[in-house]
Amino acid sequence: MATRDKNGTVVAKEMDCHIFLPHDWISTLDKVSMLSYIMNTQDCSKFWSEQSLDGNPQFEQNLSFWESWNVRESTPIPLVLHGDAAPHSNFDSVQVLSMKSLLSRLPTNVGQLLLVSLPKQCITENI
Repeated sequence: MATRDKNGTVVAKEMDCHIFLPHDWISTLDKVSMLSYIMNTQDCSKFWSEQSLDGNPQFEQNLSFWESWNVRESTPIPLVLHGDAAPHSNFDSVQVLSMKSLLSRLPTNVGQLLLVSLPKQCITENI
């Protein structure tokens, strides 16, 4: 966290930051029988079967993994990450990172899952 001392010099103080990890969200939603509702997992197999590896820049970096992967054995949930900032006081704003299933049909206020939220004042060059 960055603060200012009595001379106005910026001073950084290391602090723990709690975050929600994607696999924890998925596990918890599954335990409470909400995974299919929030993530629309019933459409995963159809989504992946319609994806083409040929010339798709989304798959280029890990092409060998995608070519060896069998969609019938395991079907990952396609996720999208979203980062944004919003004012929360007269002095600072909040930086938020969240995720949502690419297949979700829910409105943002239901389907978007918080990963981390930090006041911008806490973000330093060392992060």
